[in-house]
Amino acid sequence: MTPSHLEVVKEMKARANAFAMKLQSTSGAWIGEVELNPGPTAQLVMLHSALNIILEPSFASGAKNYILATQNEDGGWSPFYGAPSEASLTCECYVALRLLGFAPTDSACMRALAKIQLLGGVSQCNAWTQLYLGVLGIIPWNKIYRTPVEIMLLPKWFPIHLSQLSYWVQVIKIPMALLGATGPGEPISLAKSLTSELKVNNPGAKWPGDMLSVRAGRLLLKGMVSIFPGLRRKAIQRALDWIEEFREAHGDFGGNTCTGINVILCLDRLGKRQDPRFQPAIDAILGYSVTKQDQVRVQCCQSHIWDTGFVLSGLDAVKDEGSQEPILKGAKWLLS
Repeated sequence: MTPSHLEVVKEMKARANAFAMKLQSTSGAWIGEVELNPGPTAQLVMLHSALNIILEPSFASGAKNYILATQNEDGGWSPFYGAPSEASLTCECYVALRLLGFAPTDSACMRALAKIQLLGGVSQCNAWTQLYLGVLGIIPWNKIYRTPVEIMLLPKWFPIHLSQLSYWVQVIKIPMALLGATGPGEPISLAKSLTSELKVNNPGAKWPGDMLSVRAGRLLLKGMVSIFPGLRRKAIQRALDWIEEFREAHGDFGGNTCTGINVILCLDRLGKRQDPRFQPAIDAILGYSVTKQDQVRVQCCQSHIWDTGFVLSGLDAVKDEGSQEPILKGAKWLLS
């Protein structure tokens, strides 16, 4: 590398160093937005509807603007930039728009409904979306697949055991299984209308709950629970105990919105709104939102820990004396 090239590299490092300094928060951390898709935003709208809690007007307006801004020309929504429209996300965004006050005859809703049917209808949504729509009373509870909460009681010698699953899978699967055991709750006011609009009762739809293997499994489980009545109670308690282990100090669960939403719904279904974990969990989830211009976007998780770690590594390589104090401040935050 020639001397001139070395000078260019040195200048670029100095510019990057100065830029990073401007981005450090007062706490010492660095944090950027985790961009995903409007799914978490739509899910937070659905959560408030399920809990019968009114959204703050500014959040509702910003969420509406964000969901509309990300709608594709074909009427659907994509899980990531450049991807085709997908049934689950499109259903979630459609339901969110309806809950935010849109009529089914509004242009955005009409286009979304047409796309949902082209994608195979709501029966083609993933288990996650179907579970949420079941909680809202839009899909009959017996039509959807629900992981039995009794998985919490499986012995370690069983072919599939929770200890064999990654942390990420566990923090998703266990609250979903618990919600499946404690739901669905009271249908929301728009449930009957949304059931009709989404053509849930289409006779040609193939639902997971209609599969012979799922029906047989439920009958077997129902028989076991009737013989051992304490089985489900024990499984639910073990799931609650496990969930408590990954509760964050600030009220969040598992470090992601999907887990937090599921846990909040479980606490509600178990009659635990007065539980000291309930309101802090809602506040923590709302803290995942980012407001930019007239849009409110909910992140799937927050990135301050890895953002701070990456920036500290880069600043340390710069060997700039001016960065020593920010490095120490960032390191102290990371250690805390």
